[in-house]
Amino acid sequence: MDINNWLRDNHDRLIKIRRQIHSHPEIGFKEFKTSKYLKNILTDSFYSITQKSVMQTGFFVEYGKKNNSILAIRCDLDGLPIQEKNNIEYSSKLDGYMHACGHDVHMTIATGIALFFKENNIDIPGLVRFIYQPAEESAPGGAMAMIKGGAVKNVNHIIGYHVFPKLEGSQIGIKDRYVCAAVEAHTFTFNGRGGHTSRPEETEDMISIVSEFINTINFSLHNLKKEEHLVLTFGHINAGDTFNVIPDELILKGTFRYLNKSDKVKVYDIINRFIEKFSNKYNIKINHEVPYACPAIINDVELTKVIYKSAVDAIGKNNVIDLKEPSMGGEDFSFYLGSCPGAYIRIGSNDGKTKDLHTPNFNVDEECIFSGIRVITESILNYFKLI
Repeated sequence: MDINNWLRDNHDRLIKIRRQIHSHPEIGFKEFKTSKYLKNILTDSFYSITQKSVMQTGFFVEYGKKNNSILAIRCDLDGLPIQEKNNIEYSSKLDGYMHACGHDVHMTIATGIALFFKENNIDIPGLVRFIYQPAEESAPGGAMAMIKGGAVKNVNHIIGYHVFPKLEGSQIGIKDRYVCAAVEAHTFTFNGRGGHTSRPEETEDMISIVSEFINTINFSLHNLKKEEHLVLTFGHINAGDTFNVIPDELILKGTFRYLNKSDKVKVYDIINRFIEKFSNKYNIKINHEVPYACPAIINDVELTKVIYKSAVDAIGKNNVIDLKEPSMGGEDFSFYLGSCPGAYIRIGSNDGKTKDLHTPNFNVDEECIFSGIRVITESILNYFKLI
């Protein structure tokens, strides 16, 4: 049976899987029921589960011939700590949690492809490894746990994907080379003399100093930001416990996002220069740490060509969109690319209402499930024709 006939016959089954997952979201490394639900579906179709303790809730299954080339397909399991506001019959049953990033769709796509291959005994000259990864949303993320557990051992190439509300549910977005930015978490700890707010001249007024520090860095990066793909923004400031005490410590946190390592060097030079300048000017100590760093996603050229051709064959050229700009968002899929080349694509999901990911009204046009399955299935088949 070809993929289109199988999708027609299994339409309601796949929608049911997606909605069941959507209504029971779980956050990173706590996807116990989600993992069990998916494993039950897969074992019912005679898949063997590989799950090691380091993977926690993650696991993988394989289809095809061992001792040949391996193509991995990765999906993610976790939801987000967001209260869902959609008035739908399958909305989240757990207060404070929802699938606001489309991972329910990602899991359904991977599972649908796995079921199609197994139930139709599709003959391929290699092995497909379906990776079900926990905790994509939680830095440092679940990709490293899966890698440590052997999920990409001997893998030749890997495909990742993500729903994309800026495209229609019948469309696929593809970009060569740079797809997502490298992301770093930055923490600055400022220490100096605190004191009473009536005598700021006897203190190092941390809040005023840090305000100046942020504005100075932003001004210095202004022209560089125009020329290059880079973003340095601050999202957290913590200082003091009451209104009439100038604190002696302030913690500033933000993210730095970039594509090219040369830009990273430029920004670090600016940061270090102003740390030294402000330390000397105000007689304070500034400690700078980078507790988390995620590399950029850079698509493999040849695999991207295979996916592009496959997408055109599967859903028509008019539905295959060349994405011009990379996303400045990060994704821990990039860690897999340290072990094997891969490609990451966008699956259009706009339902006519949703504006963006990570919002309480996020939802998808469920046609994206079927577009995703068609394109990735065709990509798998074409990949193994070329090896």
